[in-house]
Amino acid sequence: MYNVLAWGIVYVTLIYFTPNIIHLNSTVVSVPEYYYLILGFVYVINDLLSFLMLIMLFSFFYQISDPRFGGTYMTLFNTLYFLGWFVPNTLVLKLVDITTFSKCSNDAQNLCSTPDLTSMCNTNGGSCNVYVDGYYITTAICTVIGLVWYGIFKNTLKSYQNLSVSHWMVYSRPLDIDEVHEPCITSSSPLPGLAMYALDQRSPLHGPHC
Repeated sequence: MYNVLAWGIVYVTLIYFTPNIIHLNSTVVSVPEYYYLILGFVYVINDLLSFLMLIMLFSFFYQISDPRFGGTYMTLFNTLYFLGWFVPNTLVLKLVDITTFSKCSNDAQNLCSTPDLTSMCNTNGGSCNVYVDGYYITTAICTVIGLVWYGIFKNTLKSYQNLSVSHWMVYSRPLDIDEVHEPCITSSSPLPGLAMYALDQRSPLHGPHC
């Protein structure tokens, strides 16, 4: 988690210095060759970290899903995950607009805060220049929130990971202690990937072993 947040700062730093690296000569855009290497490296590491987080999350979903319900349980977890991903993204994009501040080049009183003010500035021969980019403000806010959130809930997340698989099973009625079995996969099963109910010998519960 901390690695992803830290790499986000690297990503923002590259974006911030990009206008100083890329130059416009008359009608030709000059991009140094080393910039492509830096951009590719930052982009690959960013995607790699995101992919690893996604794989670990889906692996956790697979581990705790009740095999009796097949893909239904996995679909529920994935739906909750994607809702938690897309809803904040929409709010963050709106926050970028809110924290971006501009003003007209020939009228300091015109802050270009509405489409009408922007049109008025352009009509008078000016242009709306951004003096505070909301992208950087939003990135700073989200990074701080991410650090604080993870610091608060890190132990809670670890406790969820350490729970026995039986805690995630779906039961239609209260079961006796000898009816609770944890799912496991055995290599000796006649069908590859067949989920069989059994009990880990380290568990205080009792039942057949895989």
